[in-house]
Amino acid sequence: MRERMPLLSYGLSLLAVSFLISCGSPANPPPPNWSAENANASSGTPTAAAKPPAPADPSTTSSLDALRKGESAAGGPLKDIGFNFDSADLSETARATLKANAEWLKSNASARVQIEGHCDERGAADYNMALGAKRAQAAMDYLVTLG
Repeated sequence: MRERMPLLSYGLSLLAVSFLISCGSPANPPPPNWSAENANASSGTPTAAAKPPAPADPSTTSSLDALRKGESAAGGPLKDIGFNFDSADLSETARATLKANAEWLKSNASARVQIEGHCDERGAADYNMALGAKRAQAAMDYLVTLG
């Protein structure tokens, strides 16, 4: 019986380690593709023509293409906003930036955006998720009031 104890403890240790490894978090899914063809295909509406629309502005097209490819559009037409520590209130600077973003969105009605609220690593994960959601909601509500 004593000969089996080390073997049993090694086996249980191996089982515990393999269980912990299998409980890893899954990889993040790729961002959705917001192209018009996919939107029409998922909604069931047929497309009228197969040719793509002509681009209006080359600088706008390049930043939109970069976003579609998952690349950073640091020089793109839409700008990020910042929030004060532990706050979801929009500052005057953030409102001015959102106003400029709203003007661009009005002139590019076919563009799709995803609004996300981010936090730094300080604080509990649940609290940061809630604060990020409040920040995104505040930005979206302000954009909606601008039209």
